[in-house]
Amino acid sequence: MNESELLLTPKRKTEVWGYLDDNCIEISWRKTTFQLDPFESFIWECCNGYIAVGGIIQRLLKSGTINSTFEDAEARIIKLLKSWKKEGFLILDFNFIHSASEYDDSCIYKIEANVSHPVDILLISAPSPSPMSHMVQAKSIEPLGIGYLSSFLKSHGFNAGIMNLWDKRLNASTIKDFIMRYNPQIVGISSMTENFENGIRIAKITKELREDIIIIFGGSHVTFDDENTLLNHKSIDIIVRGEGEYTLLELANYYLCNEGNISSISGISYRKNKSVVRTKDRMLISDLDALPFPDRMKLESNSTVGVQTSRGCPSQCIFCAARGISGGKYRKRSAENVISEVEYLLKHGINRIFFQDDTLTIDIARLNRILDLIEEKELFFNWTAESRVDAIEKDPHIIRRMANNGCVALQLGIESGSQAVLNALKKNITIEQISNAISIILKEGIECKCSFLIGHPFETHETMLETLELAKRLIDLGVMPVLSAVCPFPGTSIFQNSEFYNITINDNNYSNYNVLSPVIEIKALATKDIKKFHYKYLMELERYYGQHVEHSTKVH
Repeated sequence: MNESELLLTPKRKTEVWGYLDDNCIEISWRKTTFQLDPFESFIWECCNGYIAVGGIIQRLLKSGTINSTFEDAEARIIKLLKSWKKEGFLILDFNFIHSASEYDDSCIYKIEANVSHPVDILLISAPSPSPMSHMVQAKSIEPLGIGYLSSFLKSHGFNAGIMNLWDKRLNASTIKDFIMRYNPQIVGISSMTENFENGIRIAKITKELREDIIIIFGGSHVTFDDENTLLNHKSIDIIVRGEGEYTLLELANYYLCNEGNISSISGISYRKNKSVVRTKDRMLISDLDALPFPDRMKLESNSTVGVQTSRGCPSQCIFCAARGISGGKYRKRSAENVISEVEYLLKHGINRIFFQDDTLTIDIARLNRILDLIEEKELFFNWTAESRVDAIEKDPHIIRRMANNGCVALQLGIESGSQAVLNALKKNITIEQISNAISIILKEGIECKCSFLIGHPFETHETMLETLELAKRLIDLGVMPVLSAVCPFPGTSIFQNSEFYNITINDNNYSNYNVLSPVIEIKALATKDIKKFHYKYLMELERYYGQHVEHSTKVH
């Protein structure tokens, strides 16, 4: 091995793996499983994109897993890593801003924004750090957050544009290239927890290139972690907390037009004299109809386009940040305004829409009006949405109307098969409601996907089995299950009140925060145990669902 190979930071391309009863690891990759021995398992655990090959060797020797010299361990490890790379489930030369494949810093990737020169404000959605993001066949839904910001700024005379980098390959040269080409005065970066660190990488490179560019961060992560973010990341000038339209407009007026005073702008955080200033929270936007439709990079007829008909969620689920960012307040666009956007999209060849509200069915009267307008205007398109089982059980007749007007699939958050856990999670639903709602949905020919979580603060071996059994019963009805592990995203109650819930967060690398990689320890289960059972039950449900589909195909 040459010295440069010791500096490589290998990364697993899949997080669908878990511990077997002997503590060795099994990997599921492209419908094949690979069982690792203790040596291979140790190396696989280390392949997280943060630890260089040299560091992995040192850890291995220190662990006592093998009795070997550094040179022998070096040769054995590099041989193993190269074999995994050849199999396709490892990136040997990994970089988080280039997560799709082996890192290439020898080229400049052509990245485009939907904006012409001169550019006032360039709004960026940071790239995913996960190789798995690039393995999803369906094209990702464009980020509506920066789309709304862009169109709102344009409506007030600023030249703004968006750049969706979620599934893009980047390197330092590429970032410098698009910054130099567009030459913005302000760069706004939106990120969730998972891609927050990639947003920071873009900000640093931008500041190194041009220190005078104002860097503004927004999104759910920094809304809840603003002080820590500003104190630890000097490349960020301003953080916008919560909804950003009016806040960003005032910042644009301040920086680009010399209007107003920074301290009087609500909803921002910034550094001053080595401390963080937090201005008062901004009032939530009450009239969503007043906002222009969001900018989008492109509209392709074969793609699914997201439409947001409301903001906020009145539910109180402790594992979700939606309530925190909206203050628990639900606000909605009028049915007429929603249908106007739908008509605009249909005129551009779109025929598949995802209504990406937290819950579309909160206001049944408004939903009925939306369906009235679809019928009156004779609009034909397929659409999907998320709902809650209690809303459906309250008004089951709405499902038939939805099915008759293009609804082809609904996703429900079930989360647990234990009524005690559902109560503790503040889901405010019952097992009986779950079965009733799903029967109503499937009876009308609408596909149903149900999400489940394991690793709650209240989880035990018994409650996990209850969840597994409920998921199987729902598969028998015709449901597609999705099993995830609880993740303590900033803004969730379990993150903000970790001591109360008696959980320990064992990983502060935010790029690892996803629903396949447990990072918490709870009273009944260590982090390793949550990973073990998540994988075990994920594989069991995958097999059970496959058998159900095969049987249904034969019957029909």
